[in-house]
Amino acid sequence: MKKNCFLIKGKEVHINNIRAEHIFSIFVNAGIIMFCLTFLLLSFPLVVFAGGTGTLVDPYDSIASLNTGIDSASCGDTIYLKSGTYTTGTVTMNKTCTGGNEITISVSDGVSEDLGGAIFTSAIVYITGDYQILKGIEFDPAGASVISLEMQNGASYNRVTECKFQDVGNNNGITIGRNSSNNTHNRFDHCSFIDTGSWGGYMLRIRVDDVQNARGNIHNRIDHNYFRDHSSGSNYEDIQIGDGDVATFQEDNYTIVEYNLFENADSDNETVSSKSSSNIFRYNVFIDCNGALTLRAGDDCEVYANFFYFSGADVSSGTDYIPGVRVFGHNQTVINNYFEGMSAAGYGPYVYVEGGQSDDDTDNQKQVVNALIANNTFKNTYRAVHFEMAETYDPINCIIINNFAETNQTARGGTLFMDHDAGGHTFDANRGHATGNSSLTDTLNGTEVQVAGEFEITRQKTGLPVVNWYYPDSDEYHDGTPIGIVTEDIQGQSRGISPDIGSDESGGTDSIITVGCSWDGATISSSSSGGALNPPTGLHIEK
Repeated sequence: MKKNCFLIKGKEVHINNIRAEHIFSIFVNAGIIMFCLTFLLLSFPLVVFAGGTGTLVDPYDSIASLNTGIDSASCGDTIYLKSGTYTTGTVTMNKTCTGGNEITISVSDGVSEDLGGAIFTSAIVYITGDYQILKGIEFDPAGASVISLEMQNGASYNRVTECKFQDVGNNNGITIGRNSSNNTHNRFDHCSFIDTGSWGGYMLRIRVDDVQNARGNIHNRIDHNYFRDHSSGSNYEDIQIGDGDVATFQEDNYTIVEYNLFENADSDNETVSSKSSSNIFRYNVFIDCNGALTLRAGDDCEVYANFFYFSGADVSSGTDYIPGVRVFGHNQTVINNYFEGMSAAGYGPYVYVEGGQSDDDTDNQKQVVNALIANNTFKNTYRAVHFEMAETYDPINCIIINNFAETNQTARGGTLFMDHDAGGHTFDANRGHATGNSSLTDTLNGTEVQVAGEFEITRQKTGLPVVNWYYPDSDEYHDGTPIGIVTEDIQGQSRGISPDIGSDESGGTDSIITVGCSWDGATISSSSSGGALNPPTGLHIEK
């Protein structure tokens, strides 16, 4: 018969030879050991491996551990970086996920989500995968000439949200598609971009050029962001879509820029620069911005339902600064926008239709052909619609219709509708009221621009700018010419078969438009408007 046995220190011990008191002693000793282990576990906190595990209560505490966590994470996971300052390192977001199953990187203080708690001074983020979300990081290189964030190598359907970019004005600081192509359907939203002036360059750039092998960077979206206090200088645009490469001016970029707030963003004379085709700019608010929203190169872009406001503050300006909207190229559309006010220097926002330096795509200041400028409102501005005739190729075949302009400027008077008798344009159903040193028009006749009664617009100061329109009950404000493309007003209210002139349709109920960001829940002081903007509630624009 086989004997039952086990080994103790290499010696065979037979169960049959173990007496009862020995068995009892083994059980007693085992119980003492278990009691001691239980006491230690309950008396002392659990020891966590250095680097963290990426959870809300145990976030990663280094760039290296975060990268390791990204590599091991599954789509649908949310992983956390610990609050703190990170001076070096490169974060690579390279996961390929699917819609509704994104991987998210956020910030935690070890207890709860801490948006803005992780500060990158020289650390860099490269996003190269698909369907990834970066949330709550503050980038503050303090003027260092470094890359802060890039989307490249075909990155698509990624999102950067509730981040803060402080003083990152570097030409390659924040870029979609630098040296790479086919970065599509990405989104920057609810972020703040603040530049104190110690470093210049583009704030946010979508590259479209052959020189850098950057093509097909399309269908990206920039929305609900706050751009403020960007320092002045050439090539200092807050947003640039496309580049100065003549081979790509006609590339359809399909970028949407909407619901953003720009305040004191003087930057370049182009606060927003579009250098590609088929982009849309809508529902943005510009406060005390000397730079313009400029359709610099490319065709078929749309600018509609934006607000351009000057508070009268003493903001910097120069003769080459033209706030409002500047137009180059073919088939551009500028409709349902609202312009108001003047700076202390006497400049104000308007639509400037520029002369071209070429009649083809061999120059980034292409002749304006077939522009539609319709249903815009101008309140107490320097000009309304102005055609430049000083370049080689004058604007031709443009339609200017259903616009309303009112001004009583005395310090710096201007002509509201200036055509320079160029011919070839269609003016119809425009209205204007000019007093002081201003005039209504230069060579246009009474059918093209009619004199109307004073246009009353009142403004509430809470949550600048809240606009209350008031139209006198007169046919001169309600007999606009129907335009097939203009089916709604500035706030989405439907226009009938007899539309009102200007940007707002009287009567009915308008929606509230909220712009700006809420990245950290703090009140951000308005540098130039004299008030305060509260990002959590945004900036409301309502009738």
